[in-house]
Amino acid sequence: MKFFNFGFVFVLFVAIALLLMNGGIPQKYLKDIDRNEGAHREVKNDRTTALNDWQSFVDQSEQTIAANEKRIAAFKETIEEAGPKALVQYGTAVDELEQQNSDLKRILRVYSEQRLIDREHFQSIFRQRLDSVGRSIQKVFKDNV
Repeated sequence: MKFFNFGFVFVLFVAIALLLMNGGIPQKYLKDIDRNEGAHREVKNDRTTALNDWQSFVDQSEQTIAANEKRIAAFKETIEEAGPKALVQYGTAVDELEQQNSDLKRILRVYSEQRLIDREHFQSIFRQRLDSVGRSIQKVFKDNV
């Protein structure tokens, strides 16, 4: 056991002495360390950019959904003021649009909480659905608000 301890201490002493005599850590290893740190910084910057892009997408989507909610509420008031004939004509369509908009709001919240990996695919599909609701709102509300 004493031999093992002495051997270990001797090898450690020689390794430290060699490092100190060669000016510390060899340059080859320093370059590798610098390269790895640079790569780590790039990954961190990419991650930060992706999170900022995601937050921007969420903010824009929430603003669009809120604007849709206001337009739907305003149109509902217009329908109520117009009377029962308008309610029969537009009531179902407005309820469907309100449900679709509410679904989009829920989907965005759930997806944001889960932080799923394929955000680009989600964003593409979500934008299509959001645009579809917007076009439907324009079609139904055209010349009525």
